[in-house]
Amino acid sequence: MSIVRSKDGTQIGYEKTGTGPLLILVDGALCSRASGPMVALALPLAREFTVIRYDRRGRGESGDTAPYAVAREVEDFEALINAAAELPIDRLAVYEPPFIVDDSRPMPADYVARLNQLLAEDRRGDMVAMFMKSVQIPAFFVGLMRLMPVWKKLTAVANTLPYDIAILAGNQSGEPLSPDRWAAVTISTLVMDGGKSPAWMRHSAAALARVLPNAQHQTLPGQNHMFGAAALAPTLLEFFR
Repeated sequence: MSIVRSKDGTQIGYEKTGTGPLLILVDGALCSRASGPMVALALPLAREFTVIRYDRRGRGESGDTAPYAVAREVEDFEALINAAAELPIDRLAVYEPPFIVDDSRPMPADYVARLNQLLAEDRRGDMVAMFMKSVQIPAFFVGLMRLMPVWKKLTAVANTLPYDIAILAGNQSGEPLSPDRWAAVTISTLVMDGGKSPAWMRHSAAALARVLPNAQHQTLPGQNHMFGAAALAPTLLEFFR
């Protein structure tokens, strides 16, 4: 593992594998460098790229300097690029951005307040359970997960759930995405979803591809939100080459 310092001094832990152009993998909610789908995805990508996996702030080996702001996560990403002595980003791939663009996934109005209250009470397990319910994971499956070793890993990073919600602010209201907000993102972008994913996730991916000036949308047959590396890697390799 290596360490880089973000602009505010926060330690960001990362590891680098492979050779070739730089490719940075960014985890979603409740995942970290050591736990999540990026672990397996990095292996095939490292055959053609220098792949960086890192702990987003508040997870794993990375620090969590208060107060949190979305801009700090952008600075963390910039620090990784600078450490690798790379040029600015020229292509972007996104898998199932968790926006809510219609009424296919209702979001409780007090969701963020409830999440922060559970965090203040150090009820991390309940935070994870509430999050999973909000993304329409069946209650019986959540109950089973509480008995599995992975539950400890999930609760360890539950404190970062409010961060993910902050990043999505304004885009989980059930309203269409505003083209004006995304007009500046002109780099070539691949927006993907899984053929077996819930409707709200597929609607979100399609909506994002429509408002980005230079985007293409691709559905991976047979995949859901927890994609298989063997299915996603070939698509990414083709796009990034």
